[in-house]
Amino acid sequence: MIIRIFNKIKTYFVFFSMALNKNIHCRFLPHGVFCLDTISVDNISRIEIAKDFSIRKGTVLECKRGVMKIGKNVFLNRNCIVTCLKAVSVGDNCILGPDIKIYDHDHLYKHGQAVKDNYITKEIVIEKNCWIGAGCIILKGAHIGAGSVIGAGCVITGYIPPDSRVVTDRKLMIKENYG
Repeated sequence: MIIRIFNKIKTYFVFFSMALNKNIHCRFLPHGVFCLDTISVDNISRIEIAKDFSIRKGTVLECKRGVMKIGKNVFLNRNCIVTCLKAVSVGDNCILGPDIKIYDHDHLYKHGQAVKDNYITKEIVIEKNCWIGAGCIILKGAHIGAGSVIGAGCVITGYIPPDSRVVTDRKLMIKENYG
């Protein structure tokens, strides 16, 4: 059974489940979640969502064995995927563009093959007032400092200092008469 708690004093939603692999389909209007396709939470996980949280169509929040915290006034554009096995934290006033993927884990790989249901995890932190551009991928262990802007298409690992601007080298190579 899915339990949803809205606490006006603490101003966040807490989603959790008493059974594995339950999905919540939400449409909270006007001052909360809208157009959310799926929140998936297992029985030992928690997703905390603060007030004024907005999501566009196609976004999925999945939490298994972890804790996901989303701050106040956060916006996730279309088709974002956030998968949490340990901890993912998004600070207040963050904007995440379309098609962003956030994964706090890698599959364990031994002896030339992936080990099913065995992962290497590390917390992801996105501090307050960050803007993450379209198509970014944020991987385990990433820590993005407050006020940072991450340009479209970047793959982020490790520590990004506060107030940083991160872009990829976008040189286009054109070879004419290739063949």
